[in-house]
Amino acid sequence: SQIGMQIADDTEIFDYCRQENRILVTADVKLIKYLASSNAITPSVLIVRGYEFGTRTSPKLLPDIECALTIVNDILVGQDEAVFTLRINRPLRVRLLPLNQDEPAESRNH
Repeated sequence: SQIGMQIADDTEIFDYCRQENRILVTADVKLIKYLASSNAITPSVLIVRGYEFGTRTSPKLLPDIECALTIVNDILVGQDEAVFTLRINRPLRVRLLPLNQDEPAESRNH
């Protein structure tokens, strides 16, 4: 991590993203449970699923993330924060925060 967050706990990561008005890009789906359990309304999160990581990182990963972030920025203009799920060869899924609302969270594909 360029900002030294590789050993930070979930709370520190979310606090940093909130303070810096950043979108969290991660492959760690347990962070969604943290968002739901804490009734968080920020930050927005882009979950990356189905890609190879490490020494065999998928060549589509970075171009797909760049494309997804363009869509994410367009969606977030004038909107609430959201969780976005990027899966290889699938449309981008959007769920508005907070995740554990009494009524179903808005879910869209882009």
